[in-house]
Amino acid sequence: MTVPDETSPPFPVPKREYLFENNTAVDNGVGFGSAHDEDHEVPERVIFTGNVASGNSSAGFSLSGIGYPLTMIGNVTSHNGVGIAINGAYYEIRSNSVLGNTGPGIIIIAARFGFGMYITGNTIAGNTGAGVLLLPDADNNTIRGNNIYGNFGAVPVPIGPQLGSTLNCGIVSDGGREVGSPVSNDATNNYWGSPNGPGLDPADNAGKGCDFNHATTVVKPFAKDLFDIVP
Repeated sequence: MTVPDETSPPFPVPKREYLFENNTAVDNGVGFGSAHDEDHEVPERVIFTGNVASGNSSAGFSLSGIGYPLTMIGNVTSHNGVGIAINGAYYEIRSNSVLGNTGPGIIIIAARFGFGMYITGNTIAGNTGAGVLLLPDADNNTIRGNNIYGNFGAVPVPIGPQLGSTLNCGIVSDGGREVGSPVSNDATNNYWGSPNGPGLDPADNAGKGCDFNHATTVVKPFAKDLFDIVP
């Protein structure tokens, strides 16, 4: 399902809210999609809550666009090509289960204009790719209070040979920038599969060994116990 963009810039419409609640999307290309093609603020909001996306070949949830707030709360995305694919800003991804996808659990293509995403309180586990894959210009994201463990951490080779060799990473960040213009993301207070924090199995790694091209992922302090997250 796709949320249509009904604005006619530069004239904002009255506030609209699109709610996707308690739906199931199975065996499609994309399970759920939301797109907004304007780069200015308009009074619209999109909410996904209580939905299940499974077995979709491309992505369970495909979210794109800027200039509108989007919230995902309490959804399950499992056994898709990618759990959640994001290209935009102003998004909050909270209290979701992102499990067993054949690519990354969450991939952020770009968080534009430095606003970043808020990815908090999720379980991101058992994905063949990285738990969270941050591609160039995905800067200033807040990834806190999540369970990130059991991810194989492989990155698709077409993204780049350096990243393609990455394994066991809960978060992979590719700064993609020149020296002097670094990328930084906040991944503190996550549980990595071990009370000792990110590192070798059985934990997922993040930060050193998983950051490339002038990217920095801040991982300390980290949680020592699994968070009780539903669903």
